[in-house]
Amino acid sequence: MDYTLITAEGAVSAVQSEDCYLYIEAGLEGWVLYPLDNATYRYDDGNSEEDGNTKEVLDPGRLLAIELQTYNDTAGAVWYLDDMALTSQSDDVIDALEVAPAKTDDAPEGVDMYFGQGFGKTEVGDGRDGLSAVAAIQGESDASNIQYLVTDNTLNQGNALSMTFNGDAGNFITTNFTEIGLHFSDEDRAAMASADSLVLRVKTPADTKYAHFDMMLMLEESVLTDSGRDRGGVGGVFMNRGDFSVNPGSVTLVDAATNQYVVNEFNDPYFMPNGFDGWVILPLSYFKLHPAYAGSDNNGELDVDELVRLKFQVENAPCGETFVLDSIGVAKATDFLASLNASEKPVDQTVVLQPGQTDPVSSNILQYVKDNEVNLTVVYEDGYPLYTWKFAGKDITSTDAFDAVLVNECDEVNAVKAMYKPFTGYFFKTAALPGKAALSIYLGDDYMAPSLYRYADGKCEKVGALTVDSEGYATLELAEGGVYFLTEATLEAVEGTTPAQPDTDPSTKPDPNPSTGYVFPMAVLLLTLVSAAAALLLRKKAVR
Repeated sequence: MDYTLITAEGAVSAVQSEDCYLYIEAGLEGWVLYPLDNATYRYDDGNSEEDGNTKEVLDPGRLLAIELQTYNDTAGAVWYLDDMALTSQSDDVIDALEVAPAKTDDAPEGVDMYFGQGFGKTEVGDGRDGLSAVAAIQGESDASNIQYLVTDNTLNQGNALSMTFNGDAGNFITTNFTEIGLHFSDEDRAAMASADSLVLRVKTPADTKYAHFDMMLMLEESVLTDSGRDRGGVGGVFMNRGDFSVNPGSVTLVDAATNQYVVNEFNDPYFMPNGFDGWVILPLSYFKLHPAYAGSDNNGELDVDELVRLKFQVENAPCGETFVLDSIGVAKATDFLASLNASEKPVDQTVVLQPGQTDPVSSNILQYVKDNEVNLTVVYEDGYPLYTWKFAGKDITSTDAFDAVLVNECDEVNAVKAMYKPFTGYFFKTAALPGKAALSIYLGDDYMAPSLYRYADGKCEKVGALTVDSEGYATLELAEGGVYFLTEATLEAVEGTTPAQPDTDPSTKPDPNPSTGYVFPMAVLLLTLVSAAAALLLRKKAVR
């Protein structure tokens, strides 16, 4: 039996009972929405069809009275029945009575530290002066660069800080450092000691100069004095600058719309994408002690429970755009992701091979690509891409390990040589493919419009014509592995051999310049046949 309780303040709760009683919390003042389909006939004489007592469904139009019974009442207590009505629009009633919970400074579940409610001091609408008056924000002395404003956040808890970068649209500025005071209770500080990650809820501008939002972070501790920690002062400064011997790090990005996350590796101070709305989870291990502050720090390490300020600088900030810092916290990353019920976002897979590497693409990777319908790119490079494979997850038919290396020396080459008068061609042999593939090969400027042939069962069949792009790459679509060659020559059969098979039905042939919607920088090992003499060449890009 389901019913709904709505308090006078507009808090809505759904209740389920296993018996005939409505359980209402003591002291409740509000509304009860009781679905009529919960009601059945308790008494049925089995005789009078005219009275409708044999029906199983209550007829609201014949309702005459209501009997009330209470159970386990408290002596002397008073109970009020203020209104009673019927409605066919219970959802509308809930919407009309429901009131959003008041904003609080409480942390989102799983976060131990949180700046909310305008850093605990300010109100929505406060700007630079209001922030500075309560020491909630410091730094950035050039007020013309940034318009600060305290705004509602997206969490229904506390407020947020927005920063609009002043200037003409299309231009970019680099800001000074902005310092934010972090206010939290002693209980929070005790809980924070077990945290391993800094957690930020942000919205970054889309029109940034680069693919990332250039924001550098510092964390600042309180000062250690003879009488204890001075939380009004700043001791050790910790930052994520590459020139302070910081190792490459990883950042977890959780999209707010889907609660799906990705983990990105980074080697420089910039780890936030542009046009991002969600959570940034950055390991605290990435923050290292600034050597200039070693003498004022307690133990030379970051004490997360002693954080008093967060300091950041934005480089190449897009003028006219706004960055929103929705909340700041620290947490255990695994606990925080669990609190969001976040799941890992399937991402495209890339495998890069170098000369001498023969390890096949693993079955696990192919299974992941197939199951998640993402793309797989396999690049064989030697200073630049020699050739590249591209597979779409929906096209994967086999998840057996795939040998992606092209072979240019094989017995079939001699068989082709014996069938035709001398010609120049590029030969390669592929292993069995896991599915339909696009293969992009670097051909340089030797060919402009070669034809692709496949050799199998003693015969050569023309697959189609290709076009070489301005970078010297040709892209071809392959449905299966085997022996292929590219040539612009007209093949002349040697007497007594099987000539190349002509095109019989152009409609069944691949697109002469197949396109997969992707850009493939690639290259190939090639074999040149001249006067029946074979020479192995490694095609290299010309130095420009």
